[in-house]
Amino acid sequence: MTKEQYFIEKNNQLRQQLTPENEKFYSDLLLYVRLHSFIQDQETIEAKLLEILQDILDAQADYISAQQYFGKNPKILADDLLEQVPKSISKFFKGLTFLFAIYLFFFSLPSMTSPNSTFDLGTFALVGLCVILAVFLSFRYLGTTIYKIDSQSDSKLRKSISSFLIGVVFMAPIFLILLFVDTPFQITINNGLGIGFILFWLAVGTVLFSKQNDKKMWLPFAFFYLLLSILGIAMRLPGNIGFFLSNTDTGQTIDLIILLVALVAFFITNFFVIRKS
Repeated sequence: MTKEQYFIEKNNQLRQQLTPENEKFYSDLLLYVRLHSFIQDQETIEAKLLEILQDILDAQADYISAQQYFGKNPKILADDLLEQVPKSISKFFKGLTFLFAIYLFFFSLPSMTSPNSTFDLGTFALVGLCVILAVFLSFRYLGTTIYKIDSQSDSKLRKSISSFLIGVVFMAPIFLILLFVDTPFQITINNGLGIGFILFWLAVGTVLFSKQNDKKMWLPFAFFYLLLSILGIAMRLPGNIGFFLSNTDTGQTIDLIILLVALVAFFITNFFVIRKS
């Protein structure tokens, strides 16, 4: 466990001791700082947030609220914290690399069960730029709404509608590119290359899963991806098995049933894991 992960876990444990009033104060502060600190050293950010939480708990023990202790404008406190923490360009690019890897994984996921499919590198690059831009702008927008004062009675409804419209604006270019844009930079993923990709992501997923502290939370997704991997490899095997699953009506029906069972199992197990946690 890294220091950053330790600080986050400790933070989650200590927050349970807060009163409802202090929880609201600290949750807004926490979200504001995290949304505005993606180009800063996250370990230092989490350490500072944990220090503030401990100060709130100490004041709470003396029957002093967080608002009384830090003042009525927590945005000033949050901005001061952000100014104190140095920027970390290397960690920023590390985060972008992680986001890019997740995007690559989900972008290539549909091709796992589509033998001899094509992979459009141009579309992949265009959508990737849109995704990164959408994530960046979403963080900036959400961060500005946390301490935005609006006295009108319909403020919550208006904010919900504006958030939905902004989400549509961010996501619309992505879907339009996926639906209508084809570039000449396409590669055909034959059966051998497809099996290689599946095994590569399976190895990466196994390593990442083994490093998780709370493996129960990731079990539903791990089970779903394992079933998908086995099916994808089976469909690409030379000989009767691959031909049966890929080119016959009965085989394709079996593929669909396996996919539906995997999806149902994923949602059911995920529901119970989230409910238990």
